[in-house]
Amino acid sequence: MIIGVIGLALLGQFFSSRMKLDHKTHKIILDELDRIHAGGSKADVTPETKQVIEELTGFKYEQCFGNNNVGYQEKDHSHHDGVTSHA
Repeated sequence: MIIGVIGLALLGQFFSSRMKLDHKTHKIILDELDRIHAGGSKADVTPETKQVIEELTGFKYEQCFGNNNVGYQEKDHSHHDGVTSHA
């Protein structure tokens, strides 16, 4: 059991050290979100910000901020709210 705990702790440290999200990149993302939400144009993005967002999200910058279909699914409108009527 001790070996398992130590092994998992070492794995956690290894993978966390490889993460690209740190205080600097987190601030870059928050600043860009604030800028976009305030009506800023995506065309005005700095090269550094664009690179950081693409590295962390895995998407092209142009596909971020609601310009992709991740999390959206086609709804089947053939069902009627689960209510059946009996005549």
